Amino acid sequence: MFYCNGAVGNTGCLTARFPMIRQATLADIPEIVMMGARFYDLVDLPVAYDPASVSITIQQLIESDLGVVFVDNEVNGAIGGLLHPHYFNQSALTGAELFWWVSPNHRGKLGFQLLTVMEKWAEDMGAVSFQMVALEDYRPELMGKIYEKRGYSPFEHTYSKVM
Repeated sequence: MFYCNGAVGNTGCLTARFPMIRQATLADIPEIVMMGARFYDLVDLPVAYDPASVSITIQQLIESDLGVVFVDNEVNGAIGGLLHPHYFNQSALTGAELFWWVSPNHRGKLGFQLLTVMEKWAEDMGAVSFQMVALEDYRPELMGKIYEKRGYSPFEHTYSKVM
């Protein structure tokens, strides 16, 4: 399946610009779960990595009207996001990246293509804003520079407490 201006299955549009990017299918889940494990090994999180949970989350995003996962044809990278009504105005959609990973030997162009398609999807779905995450313990300065070059601006700082 391909994403094009809100329609799934159309192979024109974004796929003409980025022919290697497509919406993930259920068959892609095992590879995306392995990507998640590689990312998990690089960061400090207060929960154990549970492949079954990750698999369920990916499936829910793939099957959701307001969620999406994009991958390249060889599944060397993936980005997942979710739209939801804005807290202050239920008639406005906002969105957030839930994960964005590209295997180290494929970073650069592929990562930017995945992000571009995600942003276009959110815009076409009617989102008024979209948030990207930069974890404090995983290259926050680099990620901040990348985001700012793409038009993002710092909005808030999130603090986490292990309970």
